[in-house]
Amino acid sequence: YAYLKPLYPLIRREVNEDTGYSTVRADLILDKDLVIEIKYTRSGMALKKLTEEIEADMVHYGAKKIYFFIYDKGKIIGNPLNFKAVYEEKMKDKRIYIIIHQPKIL
Repeated sequence: YAYLKPLYPLIRREVNEDTGYSTVRADLILDKDLVIEIKYTRSGMALKKLTEEIEADMVHYGAKKIYFFIYDKGKIIGNPLNFKAVYEEKMKDKRIYIIIHQPKIL
């Protein structure tokens, strides 16, 4: 948020959006068509849970562009390139971007 605020003065965080049957909360909204969702994995987290969260966010957000920043500390994503390719091509009416960071321990 702090890095993006000077570039996008209207950025908002933790914004609730009413979908008509429930409420979803986006981590960062740059404008009505651009959302950034941040995911953090832990070693005990299942890959299935992460994919369910991503798929639910993809469907429920009204934005046309959704960026997912995944901090994969638990390294539960075995093949990041394949994971990225699958989800970036999943939606036809929205543009999905996946950024995966898996920290290296030296």
